[in-house]
Amino acid sequence: MSGFKADQLRFAFEQVRKKIGDLEISNSFFLLLDADSSISSDIVSRFNEQIEDDIDFYQQPLRWFKNINQIKSPLMQSFSFLQSFFSISYEIPMFIDKFFPFRLKYLIGNGLLIKGSFLLKNNNFPPIIEDVRLGRATSFLKLRIKLVPNFIITETAKNFPIQIKQSSVWFFGCGLFVSDYMHLTRFYRKKQLSDLIFLLYGFFKAFRWMNKGLIHLLGIILSVMVINIPLVMIYMISLAINSIIPVMLIWHDFTDRLQLIVKDKDKLLKIKFRSIIFSPFMFMFNFIGSYIGLLRLIKFYLWKKVSLPKTER
Repeated sequence: MSGFKADQLRFAFEQVRKKIGDLEISNSFFLLLDADSSISSDIVSRFNEQIEDDIDFYQQPLRWFKNINQIKSPLMQSFSFLQSFFSISYEIPMFIDKFFPFRLKYLIGNGLLIKGSFLLKNNNFPPIIEDVRLGRATSFLKLRIKLVPNFIITETAKNFPIQIKQSSVWFFGCGLFVSDYMHLTRFYRKKQLSDLIFLLYGFFKAFRWMNKGLIHLLGIILSVMVINIPLVMIYMISLAINSIIPVMLIWHDFTDRLQLIVKDKDKLLKIKFRSIIFSPFMFMFNFIGSYIGLLRLIKFYLWKKVSLPKTER
């Protein structure tokens, strides 16, 4: 099958639609699961237990530990901790509306359940990037996303170049919020004053994503060059809070689960200490993927050119 995951989902949806018809589609749910994840045998029943009449979107959070035992890159081992921390500290509160009410939400195309009636209204899965764009729709249309208890354990990128490609796709998908807003206000509802807050938040989040690691990197380099020891310490402490502390917190909370994946205790400790050492570097250099994603986003908005890479995990 050619194209991106969204193209394949759109094709599959149309085949099901032809077979069972729109009435049956509207009363059905579509569950998205990726092949690079460990799926529990009761996952369907878990989703069924959570279904409510007025909710169209259901999401399981991710932990990024499936292949931590096999990957050789200490950067990627540290990334598995950092990304798992991000899932818990940012994504879970986002799904359950515990943070800023005008936050632009996104969905994750792994452990995602969508009601067919919404896909019919939306004219199938959104092209190019399906999950994030559906999440943007929930923000602008003020729809609820219900969090489904239990984590899906998924793979981390095998090396830094693959992670750069992967994060560039993530940034590209999140950067389509302007197109998503224009689509929704053209076909679903009129523009509202509150939309401005959503859009401003989208730009703020993109700016922060691109520059938080870069600011730490440049700050440390410049403060060392001018021999400003207090400033060096400020940047180093901030770097530790953003990188080393998350690794330690995830280690504290999920040691038992990690032991099921990495049965060799000595190897598990080695992974822990390598992740602590390399997580600051992973945090600082993570800006590379977002800047590449920005270039791809500019090409899309200016020339409608899609230059996304195929990523692997």
